[in-house]
Amino acid sequence: MQKIILLVASILSFGFIFNLAWELLQMPLYEGGNYLADHLTRSLYAVFWDTAIVVGIYLIIGLVRKNLFWLLAPDFFNMGLAIVIGLSLAVFIELRALREGRWGYSALMPIIPFTKIGLSPIIQMLVLPNLAYYLSGKFFKAIRR
Repeated sequence: MQKIILLVASILSFGFIFNLAWELLQMPLYEGGNYLADHLTRSLYAVFWDTAIVVGIYLIIGLVRKNLFWLLAPDFFNMGLAIVIGLSLAVFIELRALREGRWGYSALMPIIPFTKIGLSPIIQMLVLPNLAYYLSGKFFKAIRR
């Protein structure tokens, strides 16, 4: 149990750091995207949800594969599944938030052709979960030696 807690803590840490950096860097791509306290607070809220998604994807794959240590020997199936789940969630979240007026994009946000979805949040969920899993696996192996 201690090993799982350590692994999840590593995923949480990497997921939080990467998503925090991403959210701060993509602020100008959103309407009202500035570094004032209100927008920083909203971004921090998003970081917590993004981090929860990273952990959630990890757990889903662990349940599907019946192995919570799957990221210690990553394979194309697991990484592909993380990409599919992350992409699906990102599209759903963006479409819903745009429809409900929770946020909008600035003129700087590249929009995916034939959609109203911004490119940045999609890339975020395609790249950051697997990056967090890869580094968490490396970190876990290194400290377990």
